[in-house]
Amino acid sequence: MFPHISGSWLIILIACVIGFVIGQWIKARRNRAEKNNDYVNGLKKRLLAEKSVPTKKAKKKARRANRKNGGSQ
Repeated sequence: MFPHISGSWLIILIACVIGFVIGQWIKARRNRAEKNNDYVNGLKKRLLAEKSVPTKKAKKKARRANRKNGGSQ
C-alpha cells in the first residue's frame, strides 16, 4: 500500500507541498477580492447617501441655517 522507494516518498512530499502552496494562494486571492468588494460597496453606499433625499434632521438643520442667515434672498 505504501511506497517502499525513497524517490516515491519524495515525489509524494513535493506534490503535497505544491498542493498546499496552491491552496494558500487561492485563499489569499479570494480574501483580497472580498476586501476589494467590501471597499467598493462602501464607496457605492457613500455616494448613494450623498445623492439621496436628506433626512428629517438634515432638513431641520437646513431650515435653521436659512433662518439664521436671513432666509432665502
